[in-house]
Amino acid sequence: MTESFKVVTIGQSGVGKTSIVQTYIGGSFKDDIAPTVGIGYSLCKLIVEEKTIMLNIWDTASQEKYAPLIPFYVRGADLVLLVYDLSNIESLIAIKDYYEKLLEILSDEVNIVLCGNKFDLSLRSLKDVEEWAHENKISSFVVSAKTNTGLDILFRHIAEKCLDIKENRERKKNEVYQFNTGDDTGSRGCC
Repeated sequence: MTESFKVVTIGQSGVGKTSIVQTYIGGSFKDDIAPTVGIGYSLCKLIVEEKTIMLNIWDTASQEKYAPLIPFYVRGADLVLLVYDLSNIESLIAIKDYYEKLLEILSDEVNIVLCGNKFDLSLRSLKDVEEWAHENKISSFVVSAKTNTGLDILFRHIAEKCLDIKENRERKKNEVYQFNTGDDTGSRGCC
């Protein structure tokens, strides 16, 4: 049986959202990827815990004119992948702004994963990023779409997180709440 999940990528233009997805799915990096217009859509199939996982990846455009559409794109998402460029501090600052906006929009059942891309270009310390991610209880990964470094680990984690979300939703759905009237005599009633 195939489990299907909606994953949305968010981040500034040029951080490599599309490259991460296309390199992972296609197996090779392409230098000439055009900026996403509106939204891109990809399917990614993985096997996790002997289950077939289908990730429906919505790759958002980052141009300012598309920013008002983000709440519509993340609606119904199981996971949001926040992507920043390790070699561009402004993109990290923007991620923190995106995160604050997502907290206003998303339910508690949506996971957010932080992903620093372009590891091949960066020599900067990640301590402040890791501390921020830890404070906000966000998983954090460092990858390079160009060298295909860390993508397998990232997407496996995404699939596992999506499975966890599904299990938590099912557990909540199946919980049985017992109503205790406080009456030791066994009679049913409120008075």
